Order: sequence, then C-alpha cells, then structure tokens
Amino acid sequence: MNKQDCTKETLPGNTNHAIGNVIAAAEALEDIYCAEINALKKTDTNAFMALQNNKIEAAQNYYSVMTQILERKNELKNIDPDTKKKLREMHTRFNDTTEQNMQMVKRMRRCTAKLGDTLRNAAVRAAQKESNFSYGSNGKIPTASPRKIISSSLCETV
Repeated sequence: MNKQDCTKETLPGNTNHAIGNVIAAAEALEDIYCAEINALKKTDTNAFMALQNNKIEAAQNYYSVMTQILERKNELKNIDPDTKKKLREMHTRFNDTTEQNMQMVKRMRRCTAKLGDTLRNAAVRAAQKESNFSYGSNGKIPTASPRKIISSSLCETV
C-alpha cells in the first residue's frame, strides 16, 4: 500500500492488510515529522509552518487506524511473522523519529522564548534611555531638579 493511499476509512477485514494500512499511516506521519526536523534544523519557519496542515491530517488518520486496530487486538496474534517484523521495525523507527521531533520542537520553543525575552529587555532599556526621568525604588524621581516645574493640570485658557 502506498502512503498517500492511506485514508480515514475503515480498515480492511484481513488483519495483515489492516496492519499494512497502519504501517502506511505511521510512515506518512513519520515522513512529515522528518520534514519538520529538517526544517527546524535549517531554521526554516516557512517550511515548518507549511507542514502543519498535512501533519494534522496525517495524525488524525494515524489515530483513526490505530484506534481501529487496537479494537481488533485479539486478531494481532494471528498475523504472519513478516508483517509482525515490519510492524515492530516501523514502531521502533516511528518512536525514534517522534522523540527527535519533540526534542527539536522543544528547542525551537526555548529559542523563541529567549528571543522574546531579549526583545522585551531591549525595549525596556531603550524606553529607560529615552525617558527624561524615572522613578526610584522609593517612588520619587531621583534625577528631578528642585527648580524644574512639572505641570500636572490642564491649561484652561485655550
């Protein structure tokens, strides 16, 4: 079965064919995870974002087939050894890819948070530099000259 042929339809009655659909669904999602990992390594935000709709669809399909196959878990005892081996290999590879993807996404979140903090701190420093005065820890304006007049009312002569 081709990965692109994997849809959210009911799994076939033949358990070996049903397992083929499960493998195809997992491989389709794994391919998207790999593409995400590559996009994150290259810091290509546009490529990463372009994958999100396909990832949602592939994840929903994977969930659908996994839910169906788990409902038929008693049948899994009777699958042929080659199919069982393919399923185990796919499971191992899929888990490794998923873990790597999660690590890369966490790394992206940390970097984004650091960038946000840096921008926020730079804005605060810039605002403090531009300010003619600032309040001290005691609530007073420490740099204000006693002769400087500060108006706090509206001019009503206009």
